[in-house]
Formats: sequence, C-alpha cells, structure tokens
Amino acid sequence: MLGTLVTFAQNGNSENTTSKAYTIQVVKGPLKEDVKAYTISYNYSSDDISKAIAAKLKNEGLSSSKAKNKFTGYKGVKYNPLWNKLFDFYILVNGSAKSGTIYLVLSTGYDNYITETEYEETDAKVSAWLVSLEEDIKAYILSNQIKDQEKKVKSAEKDLKKAQSKRNSLENKIDLKEKEIRKLEAIRATPDNETPSATKTKLIEKEQKLLDKLNRTKQDYEVDLEQAKSNIKKLQSEFDNENKILENLKSKRK
Repeated sequence: MLGTLVTFAQNGNSENTTSKAYTIQVVKGPLKEDVKAYTISYNYSSDDISKAIAAKLKNEGLSSSKAKNKFTGYKGVKYNPLWNKLFDFYILVNGSAKSGTIYLVLSTGYDNYITETEYEETDAKVSAWLVSLEEDIKAYILSNQIKDQEKKVKSAEKDLKKAQSKRNSLENKIDLKEKEIRKLEAIRATPDNETPSATKTKLIEKEQKLLDKLNRTKQDYEVDLEQAKSNIKKLQSEFDNENKILENLKSKRK
C-alpha cells in the first residue's frame, strides 16, 4: 500500500563527504540538453509521486508551466524550501506502478542550470526537501484511498437501503394479501346441507380458486421475504466491513 525511500547515496569519498539523500545524474533537460539533476527514488507509483508533488506545490502557491521533454517548470519563483532567491526549477518523475524516480533541475534563470558544487547551502535544502516529499506522497495516497473507500461505503449503503426497501415492500404485500384472505373468508359462500344449486356451486368454486390464488401469492411473497432478510444480513455485514476499513484509513491521517 505504502512504500519507503529506496536510494541514499554518497558523493565522492565517504571519508570526506556527508551522506546525502540524493544522487546526481546527467539527464536530458527541459530543452533536451545535458543537465545535472538531483534525483531520488521511492517505492510508490510514479503517477502518485508526480501528482503528489504537483498538489503540494500548488497548495504552496506555485504555478506550473509545461516545459519540454516531459518536465514541469516553475519559473521566476522564490521558494524558500529549495532556495532563498528568485530561480527556476524543473521536475520530472519517471518510473512504474511500483516505484518512481524524481529528477529536480535548478536554474538561476535563462536556463543557467546549477550543479551541486556551486551552492552548498542549496544542496542541503534540496536534500531535506526531497526527503520531506515522502510524507506528502503518503498523505496524497492516503487521501485517495479514503476517497475511494468512501465511494465503496456509499455504494454498500445504497445496496443495503435498496434491500431494506424491498423487504418493507414485501412485508406490506403480505399484509395486504392477509387482509384480502380474511375478507374473502368472512363473506364467501358455504355449502348448504341440501344439494346446492348449480349457481351456488359455481360461486363456491370461484371463491375457492380465488382463495387458493391469494394463499399461493402470499406464500411466494413469504419466500421472497426470507431471501430479502438473508440478503440484508449479508449486505449489512459488507457495509460494516467497508465502513470499518474507512474508519481505519481516516485514523491514519496526521
């Protein structure tokens, strides 16, 4: 469901340098030129990583623009988590449904890309920012999981209410048939001690057929009612389970 950071790398000799959370790779930049990019990989869907970063930056007031070569650009911004001056930066996320790699390219403007040896303070900020993204990615994934689970709960509740409505309808139909049966039994003709007339015999037979039909219909409704009750029990359990999953997901919010 959720992953963890998968790459930590050292630059240069481990005895003389501090371990950083990124690696430096030469990639084809926004203009398809060779540029050095800060990179980090996570065990999350590349699509989730990309969307989580975009949502984070949008919430922080940054507007993006589509750059070439699949990069997303943020130009002429002051974004203190990365740099305390006006600059441009570009982001690209590549990977699969299981993992993704973030490529971050910084520029002082006019496509003057920087390298990690030029601004050590920025390197430290980049390292911290790239690591901090994991919490944003996890929060984004959790938010989507909650939304999806809310849909499942709503669907399960709809099915349950539909089944309950069917049960109520069947109970009403059974009550109606019972009333019709009681009414017919109270007024129907009965045989005389003497041989009944042909007309009365036909009436008795007609009323008996109607009574038999009413009883069969009532019995059919009763069978359907038992099935409806069984279905409600099943759907209630499914609704409770889906709701429990939703509550567990919500409890993970920070």
